[in-house]
Amino acid sequence: MIRHAILQFRPEKARVKENLARLAERLEALRPHAPEVVVLPEAALTGYFLQGGVRELALTRHELLELLSGVHRAVGWEGLLDVVVGFYERDEGAYYNSAAYLELPHRVVHVHRKVFLPTYGVFDEERYLARGRQVEAFNTRFGRVAILICEDFWHSITAAIAALDGAEAIYVPAASPARGFQGERPENVERWRTLARAVAAEHGVYVVLSSLVGFEGGTGAARLHALKYAGLPVEIGVRRAHRALVRAGLRDRVEIWADGGLKTAYDVLRMVLLGADRVGMATMAMVAIGCTICRGCQLDTCHVGITTQIETVEEALAHGLKRFVPQDLDRAVEHLTRFFEAKGEALRELVAALGARSLRELRGRVDLLYQRDHLEELDLSYFFLPVEEPEWLKDTSAHVLRKPLNQLTRTITEVVMGAYGEGSRKLVFQEGPVNSTDRALGAHLAGEIARRRLYGRGFDAEVELRFDAGSVAGNGLAAFNLEGMKVVVEGGAQDGVAKSAFGGTVAILKGRNPYGAYVDGSVGKSFAYGAIGGLLIVEGVADSRFCIRLSGADVILGGEPERPLRDELGNLAARAQAKGFAFEYMTRGRALVLGDPGPWICSGMTGGRVYLRHWPEMGLTEEAMKRRLAKGAKVAVKPLDLRGIEDVRELLSAYIRVLKEAKREEKAARLEKLLEDPAQHFRMVEPVNQQVEQGVSTE
Repeated sequence: MIRHAILQFRPEKARVKENLARLAERLEALRPHAPEVVVLPEAALTGYFLQGGVRELALTRHELLELLSGVHRAVGWEGLLDVVVGFYERDEGAYYNSAAYLELPHRVVHVHRKVFLPTYGVFDEERYLARGRQVEAFNTRFGRVAILICEDFWHSITAAIAALDGAEAIYVPAASPARGFQGERPENVERWRTLARAVAAEHGVYVVLSSLVGFEGGTGAARLHALKYAGLPVEIGVRRAHRALVRAGLRDRVEIWADGGLKTAYDVLRMVLLGADRVGMATMAMVAIGCTICRGCQLDTCHVGITTQIETVEEALAHGLKRFVPQDLDRAVEHLTRFFEAKGEALRELVAALGARSLRELRGRVDLLYQRDHLEELDLSYFFLPVEEPEWLKDTSAHVLRKPLNQLTRTITEVVMGAYGEGSRKLVFQEGPVNSTDRALGAHLAGEIARRRLYGRGFDAEVELRFDAGSVAGNGLAAFNLEGMKVVVEGGAQDGVAKSAFGGTVAILKGRNPYGAYVDGSVGKSFAYGAIGGLLIVEGVADSRFCIRLSGADVILGGEPERPLRDELGNLAARAQAKGFAFEYMTRGRALVLGDPGPWICSGMTGGRVYLRHWPEMGLTEEAMKRRLAKGAKVAVKPLDLRGIEDVRELLSAYIRVLKEAKREEKAARLEKLLEDPAQHFRMVEPVNQQVEQGVSTE
């Protein structure tokens, strides 16, 4: 007989330290009962609904073991203790909803990654996480067991696989929101009981279920600093975009959508006159269904039932709300219908008053606008200047036709999807040297895969795009790259590589020239702009704005100096491996730089970490690092802590693996020596005040 303790509790959202302290208290209380296995819920250390915040709070399995071993020591637990715990896992640039079986304080026995990621109702896991690929049983000191996480357990095949693999018990960490309060217990609790009993009876296994309790909250409203300091007046943006598109002869090929602070029919008309095709009113639509604009969307205290998971008065009382008015779907639909019908009628009257038959006739008619107020303080005359289409657009003679600049990226999608339709699940697309006219390679495919996953058609293949030595890929290579896609270029690439990447791997490596030397491996401006996830590698150098607005991805800049730094010569960017303004406005993620990071780095950096090479022989000293910080950057250069050592080893090992795959054994062997003592060879840069308080929001 194995003594189990099922430890269900409500974690404080995004507060790992506080949740570990509460776990210690509960283990202390359990001591008299001498449990041998303690089972914790899904996402037990952080809470479940983190959305993009998982990228700040995810742990490697070794970090998890270190944290829980610390709890084991802190409570003075005698002997071994086995723990099953759900956590958000970080591994080689990907993020998973995982559960670990730990034998404290010594080892990680097994980690299961959630296979079925829900994307219905309040759930949106696949937007932020990668899928697990395997269900298997494993041996513990008490016997053979398996782990299934929440949604995994609702698919009959997973329990069958575990049982056929010899599992005698199945542990199920869960975070299932309570629904249906008409009976003695919530309806979903009864469904879990029924399901667990059915699985146990069918397969002859024990089922141990542990679920989060209490409430979490928030829909991910914007961070306060974004509300106060970010953005551009929509009028300016619309006018500039419209003029630029007209001058380029592209106005009828692109739609401009505008929103932001628009409330009335006149606001809509004004946007259309400035050049917008469509106009949105999000805040006013929320007001129409009861929003009181209390600006606390992220706190899960919405008293009118909009930005919350609370649905009933009973749930609200249990959550501590003093007042709560549940949303009535029929009433909300009626109010929205009435609101937009009234706006439409008012807009029709305005259009008619201007002598037009449709709103589309008025797009871009700035001649109908004038500046009424604040003429002395603000000159907006440029708003009303006419803009003409280019002369060539008016030319009706024959035009020379050429291959579209983005033709290859569409071809890649057609070829890959054709092979996928025939049943292939491991796909490699290889192309000879590409050039600057081959733009957005891989971006079209990423969009198609994303649509399939979002709309239920699915895409479970692994795709690798390889572009041979001598390639210099055009702008937008691997933009919006996602989990399951690997893009490798031997040569170089232009601007915007891996912008807004969401997962997968992108590697720009040096290519072998006819003389046998490896050259280039460099990228243009704004590499990894706003990248949220993935492993992104540059073997050579990077132009300016490297990793601007990095938001969660793992990045390695592998270029190294060929001679010692000569800062006294000035113009630092000319000789650096990153040409200026790197890591500007970085909010999360990790970056490893093996050479000179260049001047003006880390301006506006508020989260994440940058690991810089400490190489005194080449002049890369702490003093040199500090000279490269942007004026006013609120960051500090520090020695590596334990997490930093783990990060450097993980990032550098990932880079070495990619080099070995490219048969660059000599370089890989040289870099492996840095793994022996990361604390000697690297320093870390991080914000003085990390923005990790998720009470603000998780964007």
